Amino acid sequence: GAAWADSKPEPPPVISLVLNDKSFHHISQPQIDHWKELYPAVDVMQELRAMKGWCDANPKKRKTASGIKRFINGWISKVQRRYTWIYTDL
Repeated sequence: GAAWADSKPEPPPVISLVLNDKSFHHISQPQIDHWKELYPAVDVMQELRAMKGWCDANPKKRKTASGIKRFINGWISKVQRRYTWIYTDL
């Protein structure tokens, strides 16, 4: 498990993404910090807001509870690759 999944109480959510069953996937600051470390070129909070907007606007494409983490990682890593490509190509 990741650092935030240890037996500490769950930190409060910073942002929540709506799932296909209309429940929410809550994202806490430790998770955001983890992604910032993995993807330094990405404004993680801005991308999470964009994902929230996408989930709100695309009810038929919303993710399942088991698929949402892959969706988030895929989105952020794609943005990281785009920025890395732009900056290394100058």
